[in-house]
Amino acid sequence: MPSRRIEVPDIRQHQLAGPTIAIVAGGGGKSYNVHERILRNASPFFETALAGPWTESQTRQINLPADDSTAVGIYVSWLYFSAIPVVCGSSSEYLDLARAYVFADKILDGRFHNAIIDALVEKSTNQGADHKRSCPQASVINYVYKYTAEGAPIRKLLEDICARFGVSTVTLIAEEDADISYNVHERLVRAASPFFDKALTGPWKESQTRTLHLPADDGLTVGLYVHWLYYRSLPVGYDKPTTE
Repeated sequence: MPSRRIEVPDIRQHQLAGPTIAIVAGGGGKSYNVHERILRNASPFFETALAGPWTESQTRQINLPADDSTAVGIYVSWLYFSAIPVVCGSSSEYLDLARAYVFADKILDGRFHNAIIDALVEKSTNQGADHKRSCPQASVINYVYKYTAEGAPIRKLLEDICARFGVSTVTLIAEEDADISYNVHERLVRAASPFFDKALTGPWKESQTRTLHLPADDGLTVGLYVHWLYYRSLPVGYDKPTTE
């Protein structure tokens, strides 16, 4: 008995009829041709763009210069094959999937959204060419925190993956008397700062306790830095956390 069902409802045959739409993505203008019915049935974003008296519905072309072309290519492949194409073992695999997740957010395709989550879980459990499993790098975590909303499922998933690989957080304690502390992913803070990278490597006390004391540094300043690490922006009206 085949592991995958061969016969399926003929709705796809109906969707393959009719015109195609050109999706032009990325700064290089990479183009993908997709059947209009498939695209509009899958995504409210594309349905809206193609339904009204907009330029896109007249030209049969949707320009997405700010969107990663690889992410768009992953989406197009998934639309037709219900599979996520990645280069297994590639150093960019986690980042490609993260970008595809952000694109799924934009186009409001919940099924694709869930498929990316499944692909990330699969990626974290598969072995690479070196027969080892890998953990997302700081650049991936940074990207996800920059382009997703608080509470996004992908944030919790990446945290769980990193925790499973023993990727811990470190505690930054500012203004010793006030005891203001921040928990930060170690990979993130070490990748961003040679100061923290040096403090957390080698036979130093900080590398053993996973705690860095910054008694002379203002808690607000440290808080702004932590926010910048994750969001690559500085909040307006940011207040120092309370110690209660």
